[in-house]
Amino acid sequence: MTHPAPQLAEVREEVTFRWEKEKEKEKEKEKEKVKEKEKEKEKEKEKEKVKEKEKEKVKVKVKVMCERRGSPRKRRFCRTQISPSSKAARAHAPVIRVCSGGCGHRRVLSLGMGDGCPEGQYRDGLVQHCLSCQTTCARPHSDERCARFCASHRCHADPGHYYDPLLKQCLRCADLCGSHPAECSRACRAPPTTMSLTRPPRDGSAIQSSTTRGEHHTIVIYSLLGLVLVALLCIALLTSKDPLTDLVAGGRGQGEKEAWPTETCVHCFPELYQQAAVTPAPPGGTSVHQQDGRTSLHSSCGKDGAMRVICSPTQTSG
Repeated sequence: MTHPAPQLAEVREEVTFRWEKEKEKEKEKEKEKVKEKEKEKEKEKEKEKVKEKEKEKVKVKVKVMCERRGSPRKRRFCRTQISPSSKAARAHAPVIRVCSGGCGHRRVLSLGMGDGCPEGQYRDGLVQHCLSCQTTCARPHSDERCARFCASHRCHADPGHYYDPLLKQCLRCADLCGSHPAECSRACRAPPTTMSLTRPPRDGSAIQSSTTRGEHHTIVIYSLLGLVLVALLCIALLTSKDPLTDLVAGGRGQGEKEAWPTETCVHCFPELYQQAAVTPAPPGGTSVHQQDGRTSLHSSCGKDGAMRVICSPTQTSG
């Protein structure tokens, strides 16, 4: 039988040899990592150098521009560039951004336009301040960043209109009454003025609605005026009477009460009176001949006809 001691020693040597090799491999890997980090740092330094060179080129361009000094904005900008020692100059100094990688031949220079400005304002490249978009709305070609603000500003300048930010359209408040937003509450409460009725609408539907409303208002006004005139005429007829009709009515009443004067003629038509005396009258009343004689006896009395008297039968007016 062999002794186990030399076998154990061989195993220990193999284990230690492998362990040392693994340690060497790990050290080599760490060295490689350190070398890679150093290479990355060198690349970053090279990039920074390139950026500094590009900044110097931009500064040269700015100096050339500042030598001209045309507008007051350029003068203020040039002061901040030439003497950047003051705090105000540092505050207004532009943030220069240079395109690094992926830009191809072009080099993009942005001076921080539109950064940190609230809605309705934009950052001017020369002044480096947030300016109101209202100044650009009067121009024929306004800034793209202020296009929405200018559209809403023009819409609100026209009374009775509302700018919808979702539809990006200027709408009439008269078409939205009933489900109108808060901006149209004043226009929907107020009665329609002459300006709103005579102003030409922008849509075909608005034309129909405005014409129907105008016709409705005119019909109501004219109907009320007609009712008022009819009421005034009725009151005038009831309270006042015609004085001529009163006089005629009064004269008729007095004439009925008083007796009209009559004149009797005895010597007129003696032949007719004799015939009437000879013929007896029927019991039912007077004869037709006698009645006609009484009513139609109108002739001249006397022989020579100088004096004519109208003869009529004696009647008592009751």
